[in-house]
Amino acid sequence: MTADDLMRLINRYVEACDDLGEGLFEKPLTTTDALHAKATALHGQILDEVYRLHALAAAQPPAAMPGWRLVPVEPTQAMCAAAVKFANGNAVYKNVAAEALKIEEAIYGEAYAAMLAAAPTPQAQSAPATGAQPEFDHSIGEDRYTVTKSAFWWHVRIGDSTANVGKFYTRHAAEDMALKLLTAFRDGAFSQRRADLAAPTGIAG
Repeated sequence: MTADDLMRLINRYVEACDDLGEGLFEKPLTTTDALHAKATALHGQILDEVYRLHALAAAQPPAAMPGWRLVPVEPTQAMCAAAVKFANGNAVYKNVAAEALKIEEAIYGEAYAAMLAAAPTPQAQSAPATGAQPEFDHSIGEDRYTVTKSAFWWHVRIGDSTANVGKFYTRHAAEDMALKLLTAFRDGAFSQRRADLAAPTGIAG
């Protein structure tokens, strides 16, 4: 589902809420139940999509900071073998007894563990230079979705506009939707920021 599809789904939900609220106490009970079931089903589809987007963003591997690489905590056998070959040469590696190789690989494994233990953490690095941009500003979108109360509905709106993103019976339901929409929005903004940082920059002629 694309972002446009999600917005169309939200619009259908808003329309369903309007249909339900219009003349609510004048409709037959069967009609009210049917309209309520339609609005509830659309609301469920919206939540399913928001949860899917959030899970998709969370499943992405963490991005290493510039100048860093993600490595395993425990060295693999191939990593230890590469260290032995680097230190002794490939020809020597091929002619050393298997037991001797295991001992030397274990030594390099211990050396790897010692280096990891002494490695600094990203938080311990110096602050970025003046003018450097942070990878992501987590204040983005903090006022994007607002929850307001009308005579009958709780509304979720974008900023200070009067355009409804959704209508709800309770404040809790409205705030829950606003939080999920904000989470999805920030995930998209974060992904875009990562893409912008990864994109090659032009070189002035």
